[in-house]
Amino acid sequence: MRKFLNFYWQCLGKAARGNAPFANDWQWLIGYTALAILLWLIGFVWADFSGWAEVNLTNGAVGLFAAAGLAFLLTWGAVFVGRFLRAPADLFYEQKIRADALAERLMPKLTAIFDPKKPPCRSESEFRFSDGRNPLNGMCYRIEVKNTGVEMINDCEGYLTEVAFEEEAAELGVFNLSWSGMYPQALRVNLRPNVPRHLDLINIFENGSINIVSPGWPPNNRENFFLRHGHYRFTIVIGEAKSTLPPYKLRLNNTGDWQTRQWRSCPSDKKSAITSRVLIAFCMRWLPNPNFWKSPI
Repeated sequence: MRKFLNFYWQCLGKAARGNAPFANDWQWLIGYTALAILLWLIGFVWADFSGWAEVNLTNGAVGLFAAAGLAFLLTWGAVFVGRFLRAPADLFYEQKIRADALAERLMPKLTAIFDPKKPPCRSESEFRFSDGRNPLNGMCYRIEVKNTGVEMINDCEGYLTEVAFEEEAAELGVFNLSWSGMYPQALRVNLRPNVPRHLDLINIFENGSINIVSPGWPPNNRENFFLRHGHYRFTIVIGEAKSTLPPYKLRLNNTGDWQTRQWRSCPSDKKSAITSRVLIAFCMRWLPNPNFWKSPI
């Protein structure tokens, strides 16, 4: 009951504010018309009891002042009633606009960019192994992820949900990708606003082997999954507890040369990206040699 009374008290306060200027400007149209009708009604009723045919205000300055005052009050009252009836809807939409603005401000906003020509999305490194193997040169490929909102995004993760050769069905499971520059290896990261972080995807070595950068790689008996030359499909999903980006699709042309393998980004489901109000940036830059490209996925 207290909330009910408090709500309508706010409605009364909202309806009472700002009526005087309107009443002063429009009393000649609303107030005097209402006053004339009111006096006619009073006179009509009064004539039944007193025998007088009409009711008049006092002549002179007092009468003019009284007429102006009554016209002002009638106009003010009419505006008050109209604004009071409208006040619940006004208060509702004011709070809704504020809540929507706050939700928009606090909504996590992520962008995911893969540009195989731009460091550190692509970088050449020397890999050293703890098991005594000789060092190998290799190419690292990463996806740049950026928080474009104003609030910290906690526990952002990336998953490789599909990897398959040519048009074959995906046969490997889901891989939780690791974040670059985190020691020990981290599968989740907190994203500060406007600070880009990089999600490791694959490493391609000079001996021709390819590794997915995940604790789950390689799966049992599939160490040679990338042995065949041709096109491989990748689908990556990036997100956190409150929002997830639409699947990010890439295609790798495995030529056998670790320095000249070609990538293509294939945007998917742009409509869902707009509907979910999550910002996605796809950087589509084509490398030379168009003979490597196939039709988009």
